[in-house]
Amino acid sequence: MNHIKLFEELNIGEPQIGDWVICKDLVQNDALSDGIVSLNKFLEKNIGRFIRLPNDNDINMQSIKKKYKYMIQYDNVPYEFEEDFHFGEPRDNDCRIMRREEILFWSKDKKDLDPFITANKYNL
Repeated sequence: MNHIKLFEELNIGEPQIGDWVICKDLVQNDALSDGIVSLNKFLEKNIGRFIRLPNDNDINMQSIKKKYKYMIQYDNVPYEFEEDFHFGEPRDNDCRIMRREEILFWSKDKKDLDPFITANKYNL
């Protein structure tokens, strides 16, 4: 019964700064190249944190700013994805901008997302 209560507390409202998130890159997923599949595996098997809204240093095109509203920071980003996780100021290395529809789950408590990481890890 613990998991039923857990799922009731996920995805309430919109993600807020400080929330923990699990994402998937939907735009690049259409290409289905090996690199994109690997990137999505990394995103789906790791919990990131919504640290701030992107600013003018991160995105310079207004059309993109309207869609990409979430700056997500990850720990231990593999070297192969370094180019995909560098936005804005140097302190924002290991960050990626995401659209709302790319954020699959979010919660104030990182532990709430652990069952999803475990399920993805073991293909459950």
